[in-house]
Amino acid sequence: MGLSVVGNILMGSGLALIGPLPILPVDPSVILSQASMVLFGVGYVFLHVTPLGWAAQQAKEEGYTGMATSLSITSISILITCQRGILSHA
Repeated sequence: MGLSVVGNILMGSGLALIGPLPILPVDPSVILSQASMVLFGVGYVFLHVTPLGWAAQQAKEEGYTGMATSLSITSISILITCQRGILSHA
């Protein structure tokens, strides 16, 4: 839960800087855009760590103790989630 909150804050900060927000007293620059993309990327990673850890833990609790099996279940669930997201925005 905590990593998701940190991820959302980092992504929001990255998006606020890429413009930048009109209330921020900074001028747009390449360095600022690059920094905002780094913040956004790190935030995106934090958002995906929590569900991956949860999915791996659930697979282990269900009896799928093999690493290959757990990773394949996690990968399939991510693939399905991504496809639903892409199809819902098409």
